[in-house]
Amino acid sequence: EKLKELKDHIMIDTVEGGVRIQIVDLEGEPMFPLSSAEPTEKAREILKVVAENIKDEPARVAVEGHTDAVPFRGGKTTNWELSTARASSARREIERYGVAPEKIARVVGYADTLPLIKDDPKDPRNRRISIILMFEKEKQG
Repeated sequence: EKLKELKDHIMIDTVEGGVRIQIVDLEGEPMFPLSSAEPTEKAREILKVVAENIKDEPARVAVEGHTDAVPFRGGKTTNWELSTARASSARREIERYGVAPEKIARVVGYADTLPLIKDDPKDPRNRRISIILMFEKEKQG
């Protein structure tokens, strides 16, 4: 039951050279409080499950933060800072749960430039963290 509840927040697909795990907000169930980069309890649980599943994979890890297109009303902070801070925060969590720091390849914030739900830039699922496992290609030669 617990896992099912967490699973609704997780989308997995393959990307060039690897696997992408996206942790998305659902209506009324954000992974981060509004305008905050501090993960919620549920976000921590999900990041822990993800970390435990990827920590032994022979892959480098990229962590990406995304926001929705709702303009940020926090004065100097924009969705760029927010998405980057959330990605950094997610990186700290997965490291806490066993992903080796040297496996982290990059931590990036994309603000609202890469919406998951392109037809609805304000859809809550656009607020997400992507964790990408990049598997080394077999060396030729």
